[in-house]
Amino acid sequence: IPHRIIAGETGSGKTNFISSVIYQFLFANPSRQIYIVDFQAGLHYQFIVDQQPTVQMVTQNQDCAKLLNDLWNTHEKRRQEMLTNRVRNLTDLKAKHGIINNRILLIIDEAFYIKTAERDVKKTIETHLNNLAAQSRVTGIHIIYCSQTPTSDIIDSQTSNNMGEKVIFRINSSTDSNRLLGEA
Repeated sequence: IPHRIIAGETGSGKTNFISSVIYQFLFANPSRQIYIVDFQAGLHYQFIVDQQPTVQMVTQNQDCAKLLNDLWNTHEKRRQEMLTNRVRNLTDLKAKHGIINNRILLIIDEAFYIKTAERDVKKTIETHLNNLAAQSRVTGIHIIYCSQTPTSDIIDSQTSNNMGEKVIFRINSSTDSNRLLGEA
């Protein structure tokens, strides 16, 4: 599943789940690149970043906007390679032309903080997230979007609609789970 949303209140297991996904992603291919956006100063993932040279982290909205711009450019470059070489996916690009583009994982943790960004930075982040969620599956860029309550006021509905899986851990009893699932 290329993209997923992870929801759950503090202490419900989101960070442990994300860490497990990171290790599985790297176990499958240690040269894969992982980008973590952790708006809580990187406290939860610093150990992984320190141990894995292919894992990078940003903690500020401005750096997140730049990272997403860079990932969009990577997506466009890969898409152009696929068009030029007349293939539809990364596997065929490698098999037929020897061009290797490893899958990339983008993790955005505590996405609520995007809403606190300056207007232009927030718009850049949301635009790139919408576009990547809609188009980057084919170019091997995958997104995990985490929030305690990823409702429409936290995550744009266009981005949410392009997430293939929603993992919901324990949530506050006052939170309507149907709203988290996009069913209300």
